[in-house]
Parts: sequence; C-alpha cells; structure tokens
Amino acid sequence: MRAVTTFLLVAAVGILAGCSAVEPSIPVGTCLEATVGEDADFTSIVGCDEPHRYGVVGTATWPDMDEAIDLDGAEFVWDEISALRLTAYWDWADEACQQSFRESQGLDSLMIDGNSGDDLTLNMTGRFYIDMSLPARDAFVEGDTATLCSIGWLDPEGERTSLAFAPDTDIRDFVSGEIGAIEAYSCFDRLGQGDQPDAECSEPHNGEYLLLFDGGVGLSADFIESFDPVTTTAPDYSELDEFCETLIGEVYPGVLDDGTWKVWGDHLLSFGGGWDGFDGTFDPDERYMFYCGVLRSADDSVTGSVVLGDIVSVAG
Repeated sequence: MRAVTTFLLVAAVGILAGCSAVEPSIPVGTCLEATVGEDADFTSIVGCDEPHRYGVVGTATWPDMDEAIDLDGAEFVWDEISALRLTAYWDWADEACQQSFRESQGLDSLMIDGNSGDDLTLNMTGRFYIDMSLPARDAFVEGDTATLCSIGWLDPEGERTSLAFAPDTDIRDFVSGEIGAIEAYSCFDRLGQGDQPDAECSEPHNGEYLLLFDGGVGLSADFIESFDPVTTTAPDYSELDEFCETLIGEVYPGVLDDGTWKVWGDHLLSFGGGWDGFDGTFDPDERYMFYCGVLRSADDSVTGSVVLGDIVSVAG
C-alpha cells in the first residue's frame, strides 16, 4: 500500500531536499483508469474525458535510490518500499510528489510577499490524495526506479472514485477549475463555532476551503505564538486574514471582488508539525499549517464552487 495525502484532511510536515526530477516516462497530464493493488497502473492510460482514477503530476527519483540498491539489491529495496518499511524513501516521496503537484498547477514559483509557493508549502485543498507508485517489481529490478506522482480522486465519503474531465482538459487545469470536477473541491456549511460539516458543492453550503500553507513562513512568529491550536482561536485574526486575502487573490483572481464572500482564514489544518505539543513558542524549523477559504453569512447558502465559477444562490 502506498502512502497518500488527502489535502482536505492532512498535510506533510517535512522539508524537501534533493528531489531529483527525471524525464517522465508518463507525461504530466496523463490519465490512468486502473490500479494494481493499491497503486496506480502505469499501463492503464485513457483519455482524460473518460472516467479515470488518477491524473499524473510528475515523476521523480529518490536521490538515495542507487545507494540503497547497491547496498541491498533492487529486489530487497522494492520489497522494503512496498511494505512501507523504508521510511526515508516515503518521507522523501510525500514531499517530492507534493512539489510535483504544485509544479503541475504553477503554484511552485508563485510569489506571495517575497515567498514562493514552494517556500510556503502552498497547495490546494480538495477531495483528492497524492498517490506515489513505483513500477512493477520486474521493471524496477531492470532499472526503472522512478516514482510516479499522481492525483487520485475521492468521493464525498472519502472513498476512491473516478472522474471524467471536460474534453481537451487534464489535471493541469485543476487550479483554474476548467476540469469541471466539482467532486474535487472542498465545500462546507458553517453553522457556528466549531460546527462546519463538509458539504457537496452541488448542495447548499456557505463556505469553501481553497488553499493551505505554512504559516511559519507566511506569518509572523508573534501571530503563531498567539494562536491556540486546540480551540483554533487567536486574539486578532487580521494578519492571517490579510495574508489569505492576498493568497486567494493571486491563485483565484476575482473570487473576492463582488463582496459576497469574506476571507475564512482561521482554520488550523491539522495537528502535526509545530502544533504537536505546542507550548506557545515559535520554532522556525517547524511547519504551522493553515487553511485559507471563503465564507458567506450563515443564512446565505449557495450551490456550486467559486473555483468552477458556477455559484447559484439558494433561498433561505
């Protein structure tokens, strides 16, 4: 079973170092419709307007792969990775494939207040996960040791599913909304403090998660130290809201222009990184992940998605 990252729920907290990009054997934007066990089936290429489970975002090779193979042999290394025992590989793969996803969406080099998308560990939220798959064992032993990074889709219940994109689009159109896959986006219905269940974007809701980022890079140490990760509260949210407004404006221009949405920037992504055992002291070597989203008043429900631009107001 390959490790996965569901951006609606969790984010990796390591620092990518030494990612060695290789020429993809399967190009970015390729769609795959089948699995082999828990992994994307490299051979199951279909048109992206057909139902498919994965969209390829990149290929990378673990910098320590040759050394590991020289030491223990390719068969042993493949078996250890597949059994999830080679943690150094999986730590690298999670970060490498997150970076590949940012690159596929043009988020890696986006500059926000002097920090790049890579600096911010910037990524999108949604009902998807990042799949990291090696070739079949025989191909690996013969020398094909690159890791395939792809997006796998989840339905509203968090189960793996298939999607079909509009003609002439693929995973590279995800950030623009042009793929037309509502199931990919992250809508919720805020009912009150701490009460905001997930909602299907096609059903009435008043909020949508859009992005996540490392506040340890984008925000001041003073703000991080003022934030309570248990109650997800802070004495003053203005710094977070202003940063989220800038971030949303860069990634999704126009979403905030009509004044019907306000920035929703007070969601702690998850416990993890610097939040584990947080005692109110900022550690510059840790990550402090936050959501950025948009919200309407509690009695102003809509259907659709701000990413897709198909919002329809629903009478209260």
